[in-house]
Amino acid sequence: MAAASSATKVTKVRHWTLGLKRLARAEVDVYVGSDEIIGAYLNNPEYKGLYRAGVIETMQLYVYLNKKHEKLAGNLSIVLAETKAGGLITEISRKVLMQEYIE
Repeated sequence: MAAASSATKVTKVRHWTLGLKRLARAEVDVYVGSDEIIGAYLNNPEYKGLYRAGVIETMQLYVYLNKKHEKLAGNLSIVLAETKAGGLITEISRKVLMQEYIE
């Protein structure tokens, strides 16, 4: 892969919708964002012609406990695995991310 040229410009947008709109209008060549937010909107006619080109990073999230709660770790691990398998973790993450991007 070639190194970025001196003409490479990286900009930040206030909201993810602005980034997608700029991409749809060909004002920018690439937009990087969270699929948890953007993926659901790619079917919107406003964003016709945009597509997911690839994953550049995945991030694991962990639950941390204070030492005084260490006895909860085993049961918490089981409950978290069940919650994740049921899709609730993804739903909560999506809501949290949406709130972060809206505010």
